[in-house]
Amino acid sequence: MAITLADTYFLKAQDNYPWELEEMIENLNYALSYDEDHAEANCLMARFQAEQLNKYSAAEYYFETALASDPLNLNTCKYYSNLLIELKDFNKAHKLIEYALKIRGVDVAIMKKLKGLIAEQQKDYVLSVKLYMDSKQETYNNCLIDELNLDIERVKNKHTATKLYNYNT
Repeated sequence: MAITLADTYFLKAQDNYPWELEEMIENLNYALSYDEDHAEANCLMARFQAEQLNKYSAAEYYFETALASDPLNLNTCKYYSNLLIELKDFNKAHKLIEYALKIRGVDVAIMKKLKGLIAEQQKDYVLSVKLYMDSKQETYNNCLIDELNLDIERVKNKHTATKLYNYNT
């Protein structure tokens, strides 16, 4: 399978994100002009819309376009799930994570971490710690293990504070 012009411009855009936004957006627009259904380009455009411009409706549109173009795109599943969690759309995020866990090659540790984040935001601290611990068992990345250890510590502190607060009231 040959590299298309859309792929070439997408790679240039990806290389510039998030440091050189002007060059990134120029290359990304070229990529999308050559292939408006380019899944990775749509995913990157969605990230740009959400992370840089806080335009969440536009971000959702680009994520949905990316998923429609390539339902097996792992980056789209990961970043879109993260956005849905930020937007507190936990049911949709959970469904997308469960779907992604069935895709060959998915980073199971990241998906379980996202499930842990949903549980944490829903104040189910026991489940959150369990999911973060499960995530640790699935990763071979020291940076992610360190991050998960901090997540577990944070959730345990929240759980303790909640128990103390409920005891004192």
